[in-house]
Parts: sequence; C-alpha cells; structure tokens
Amino acid sequence: MNNLSGEIPSDLLASPNLEYVDLSHNRLGGAIPTNLSIGLQSLRLSENLLSGIIPTSIGKLSQLANLELDNNNLYSEIPSQLWNCSNLELLDLSSNALYGELPKDIGNLQKLEVLALQTNNLSGEIPVEMHELESLYRLNLQHNKFYGSILDSINGLQILIEVHLGSNYFNGSIPSSLGGNVPDSLSLLHNLGELVLSYNNLSGVLPLFSPRVNVVTVGNKNLIIPNGSAESNSPGNGVYDITDSSKRKIQVALVPIRPEMVFMI
Repeated sequence: MNNLSGEIPSDLLASPNLEYVDLSHNRLGGAIPTNLSIGLQSLRLSENLLSGIIPTSIGKLSQLANLELDNNNLYSEIPSQLWNCSNLELLDLSSNALYGELPKDIGNLQKLEVLALQTNNLSGEIPVEMHELESLYRLNLQHNKFYGSILDSINGLQILIEVHLGSNYFNGSIPSSLGGNVPDSLSLLHNLGELVLSYNNLSGVLPLFSPRVNVVTVGNKNLIIPNGSAESNSPGNGVYDITDSSKRKIQVALVPIRPEMVFMI
C-alpha cells in the first residue's frame, strides 16, 4: 500500500511492453482506463475507490491470466467481452455493485481456477455451462441475488475445494449426488470437511453424509434432517436446536470436521 490517490492516468496502462500491474491497496478513484496494453497478463486494482464500469477493452487482453478488481465501487454489468479472456486463471470482482446475470459464455474460461463474485447484486440462475470450468477449485457467489435449483451447474466440477453460495435465493431439494447412502460425487472430493447450507430456501430431506463431514443447515426451515444422521447432544457429533441473535430457532447438524475443505451453500 502506497497511499496513492487521484485517478489513474488514461495512458498509464497502455504501454505495449506492460505485462504486470499491481496498484492494489491504494486510494485511486475515477474510472478504470479503457486503453490497456494488449500484453497484460496480470491486472490488480483491488481495494481502491474506483467507480464506473468495467471497460469492454479488457476482452481484448488475450494473455490476461489474473484480473482483480475487488473491493471498489464499480457499478455495471460484467461486460460480455470479458468472457473472451480464455486464459484467465483468477477472476475476482467481489465487493462491488455489479448487477446482471452470468452468461453461458462463462464456459469459455476453461483455465479458470478461482472465481470470486461475492457481495454484489448479481442475479439469475447459475448457467449450466459453469460445469465446463474443469480447473475451478474455488468458487464464491455468496451475498448476491442468484436463484433457482442448487448446484445443477457445478455438479461435475471434481476438484472444487471451496464453494460459497450462502445468502442467495436458491431453492429446491439438495441433489442426491451431494449425499445419499452412496455419495458418488463426494467420493471424488477427498478433502471435503464442511458443508454449509445457510440462508437459502432449500427443502426435502438432508442426505446422509460421511461421518467426517460437518453439515450446517441454518435458515432453511423446510429442510428435514433425518433422525439417523447423527446423535444429538454429543459434542462435535449431532443435530442441535440453537437460537441465533434474532431469537429464531435454527437447527444445525454437526459431525467431526476436517479443515482441508469448506463447502458453503
């Protein structure tokens, strides 16, 4: 952090030999320049005071692997051109005021490893094309306005380590592929330690999970926890009724946890 302030000069990021830019953790304001070096591989403008739109010219950066625009005041849709950046490995647009829906073209980012879009005003259903992101191991969509059936589009992503989908409007039942007596999908997620299903509109019966998975079901009043899922009133292993800060009665299923993986819905 250098405490830089003011606006980014319009031609600062345009040098044809520029490959890596890190102006994060400053007090830079104004708009993101539209004139960008075609050779950019990493653009980090996180934690500034930038406002306005994400420029469509980012879509021309064919070598871009790392784009971090999080924790600013950006207010726009995510430009469709961005999904042309097929070499992206890390995309962090979190904590802005972005709106609109995720398009089918998100499936173009097949090298993407980390997608962080949390704390925006994004809406719509998660496109099924997301299952084409076979390199994705960290996904955070929490604190948005996404809705629809849960996890249909990310069901086949076998190397996921962290998934955060809480505080949206997902509904329907939990897919049997997440649990059941023979959890085929979970058997591929060898480090799974925690599944958080908090504050959505999920219904149906909670599938049976491996004893090593910690399951939390806060804020899903129509979700049924089977009696045989765990022993109640046993520290570290059970189903509990507790009261949160707003005096609502909530139910939490707890079983022993391994810390390697966090799966939040």
